[in-house]
Amino acid sequence: MLTALLLLSGCAGWLTANQGPQQDTLYRVTILHTNDHHGRFWSNRYGEYGMAARKTLVDRIRKEVAAEGGHVLLLDAGDINT
Repeated sequence: MLTALLLLSGCAGWLTANQGPQQDTLYRVTILHTNDHHGRFWSNRYGEYGMAARKTLVDRIRKEVAAEGGHVLLLDAGDINT
């Protein structure tokens, strides 16, 4: 729980020095999590495999969320080389 709070507190960089959280304002944050991607590669509809397919998906989600005024936090638990 403490780790999650520390990670989320790092998201304060979205705000400038002159700006703080606004009362009665909704902040939209989409959290993406990836894990155990060794040997778990799949193909997307563009024929991309592995990390290329994952990047395409993450980029698409980021674009969709940004278009609606939101932010994306991407967390990865590792295990890429095991």
